[in-house]
This record gives sequence, structure tokens and C-alpha cells, in this order.
Amino acid sequence: MKRMNKRTLVMVSILGLMVLAIALPLTLGFLTSTPHALENQFSKPYVPPVIVEAFDGETKSAIQFKNNGNVSAYIRAALVIQAKAKVGEDILAYHPVSGTDFTLSPLGSDWFKKGDYYYYKYPVAPGNSTQVMFSQIKALKMPIKTVRGIDYYLNVDVAVQSIQSLPAAAVQQAWPVTVGTGAVLAPTP
Repeated sequence: MKRMNKRTLVMVSILGLMVLAIALPLTLGFLTSTPHALENQFSKPYVPPVIVEAFDGETKSAIQFKNNGNVSAYIRAALVIQAKAKVGEDILAYHPVSGTDFTLSPLGSDWFKKGDYYYYKYPVAPGNSTQVMFSQIKALKMPIKTVRGIDYYLNVDVAVQSIQSLPAAAVQQAWPVTVGTGAVLAPTP
């Protein structure tokens, strides 16, 4: 094995220092000048439903619901039907009788009733609406009843709730429904 002479050793050392002097700043420059990191585009899901209906003073019609949220949602609604009268500051109420005081159209085919709620069978995409739940609810006469000179009028309140459609287990835990094939809701037995 040959010994390196002094001149070769100096040349190799200078060459090594030059490579190091060039490589170190380039490496540091590359590592510190990477493009901006991508930010996560996650957003909190929300599913605020909106009641869409027509009312002409006597008849509520085309009752349906719109998903104003940012994810698909299942929707359910409740109806509170009362006959109300205002006497001074007091509000009197009684439960009117279907067929005697008011008529209620058949429930839409994409809906089912479970307990006090009406459930829409399908998830509703953001910006879309359900099919019509009831085509009309109508008082048979106005006022529907007069008792001791006090006129009672039909009052129909619609309340709506929604829940994001995924994961399906969340819907099934929150409401008495099952999610079947094709994401179709069905009442639990």
C-alpha cells in the first residue's frame, strides 16, 4: 500500500472542504425553502333543516323540508295541531278532531310515522329538499268552533330535526330507526 504524499493529502483535503462548502448551503437551502404546507380542509358538519310550505290563511300545503347544511342528512318532523283562541293575554287551546275540524292529506309515500314523528326515508343532500310530507292540512270551517262567544282557529305547528346521514350507526342510536340497503330508513320493530 502506498503512502499518500503530503501534496496529495492537501489536495484531497481542499477538495473535500470545497465539496462541503458547496453542498452544505445547498442542502440547507433546499430543506428550508420547501413550498407552504397544505392546510387541512376539514370543516365541521352542520345540517340545519328549513321548513318549506305554503299557507293561504286557511290551508297549509306542500309541506317539505330543505337541507341547508354542508353534509347529507336524515330529516324527521312533528306536527302539533291545535285549535287556539286568544282572549286578552290568555291563549285557550283544545285538540281538534281530524275529519270534523280539519282534514289532513295522506302522508307522502317517501315518509313513515313512528311515535310522534314523521321520518323521511332517504338522506337529503346539501341544498336539496325532501318530497312533500303532506300536500295539505285544511280547516273545514273558519273559525273551526265558537264556544261561549270565543272563536277558535286551527293552528298547525311544524317542528323539524335533522341528523347527518353518516355514520349510519349515529342515526340508529339517536332515532328509533334502522338504516337498510341503499341508506333507506325504516322504523325499528
